Amino acid sequence: MYLKTEKTKTILISCIVALAIGFCLCGTASAAFAGGDGSPEDPFQIENVNQLKEVSENLDAGFRLTKDIQITDSEWHPIGTSWEPFTGTFDGQGHSITFTKATTFIDAEDPGSTENYGLFGTIRKGDDVTEIIDGEEVVTKEAIDPFVRDLKIIMNGDFLVMGGPFGSLVGKTEYALIENCSVKGNYVIRAAENADEDFIRKVGGLVGEARYSEIKYCSATPDIKVGSERGGLISYAWDSTVSVSFATGDIYSDSYDTYGSLLGGLIGSVNSSCIIENCYSSGNISGAGEDIVGGLIGKPDTSTIRNCYSSGFISKSKFVGGLGFPDRYVNKSFPQLCTFENSYYDIENLFFGEDLYEYYHTDVLVIPELEDEELGRTTEEMKSFMTFADSGWDISDNPEGNTIWYINEGVTYPLFEYKDKEDRDDDKNSTGGNGGGSGTGSATVVENNEPQKDITEMKPPGTYVPAAAGNEAGSAAGSATGGATVQGGAQNTEADGPKDGNAGNAWAIFIPLFVVICICVLYFGYKHSKR
Repeated sequence: MYLKTEKTKTILISCIVALAIGFCLCGTASAAFAGGDGSPEDPFQIENVNQLKEVSENLDAGFRLTKDIQITDSEWHPIGTSWEPFTGTFDGQGHSITFTKATTFIDAEDPGSTENYGLFGTIRKGDDVTEIIDGEEVVTKEAIDPFVRDLKIIMNGDFLVMGGPFGSLVGKTEYALIENCSVKGNYVIRAAENADEDFIRKVGGLVGEARYSEIKYCSATPDIKVGSERGGLISYAWDSTVSVSFATGDIYSDSYDTYGSLLGGLIGSVNSSCIIENCYSSGNISGAGEDIVGGLIGKPDTSTIRNCYSSGFISKSKFVGGLGFPDRYVNKSFPQLCTFENSYYDIENLFFGEDLYEYYHTDVLVIPELEDEELGRTTEEMKSFMTFADSGWDISDNPEGNTIWYINEGVTYPLFEYKDKEDRDDDKNSTGGNGGGSGTGSATVVENNEPQKDITEMKPPGTYVPAAAGNEAGSAAGSATGGATVQGGAQNTEADGPKDGNAGNAWAIFIPLFVVICICVLYFGYKHSKR
């Protein structure tokens, strides 16, 4: 009887352990987050920096940011690497991730690595799940299309780079969507103190390298001082689409190397059938020596640039193009054809300085058929509604025009306008939730004679409308320049978030501990039953 009782106990304990292990395996990942199960329908919820770091342990899951987050560390380990990329989805819901100080980006597993840095290291579409059925390989589960959307990155200090590709949001994307994301801050992307600049290649304000990807409704403001290819928004794009996006940061170079660097106000270089449409750059570019400099794109090859412009000052380089410089050396037998369609630059801001050797002009296909210098317009023409309306742009001189572009006649260059008036009107009256005060941000344009440096939030019709740029500061009293304003408190910051995150971490510790205890009970119970 005693043995039967003990065996029964042993069986019961075994069942408990099995249940505990199953609960542990199913629940540990969920316990690390504020909610959700990681599926596309119910993404993991992130509300503090510890949970943000946990994304690196669940690279194929779905995530949703539910509060603004502050990263106070002086080092950041990118989410996803070139060999273990992020293949999931990340919805920022209009929230911000703020780097509170100068930050060095370092690979956690390989500190000496020189590849793919940013908040995310690499974002890439995963592989389909297949099985052999009746002798044939059949896809049983398709890989999801990875994306990052509706996310703001705020720089309160320089970004220090160890290698490239580097982008403040993501180092490299493949088959991914980046939508309605911005990087804001009057700081600089530069080399880390112990970095070897020879290994710092592609550096972009938002994305380092984009392949087979789509970037839309995005912007970046930081200045860039490092990289063999530098772009205000993207460093290098291959067979990708970039639309309704802009960059305002300045780009500097002191390179006098034999081959120089590629510098572009929006993109450093594009290739293989890229489409760049409805974009602009307003940052200044200062090249040197053999650098290839383009006001919009440094080196545009085999791509189409449509309805775009550049307005920044361009100077001090041997090879300069107002919109782009197709190649340093042109092979007439195999031309690298690039199409500029209804795109212009401010010719009064194109000058060369003492370092100019000569101005090279190469053959490109231009629609309408003009020479490169004829793509230039005076500042007065660049601030004229008719210049762009006559070229077929979707533009209005009325802020209620519901067009892609808006221009304040004689005052501003073309700027982006909300396409949906109803959403814009709702945005004017929106207010923030709890927080330590309110901030205000403009939903229209800043009326001055300089290129706009502050981000005007943009959105495709029917999507989430984020708070305007002024909200990021969350000051007790903020003011907006321009007519339509958006008010909102600096809400849901990390200050009131870690408590729940710590609770999640406590569960993550308790569950494995519970399993160990159960195993010990099982073991000693079994030993006792053998007596």
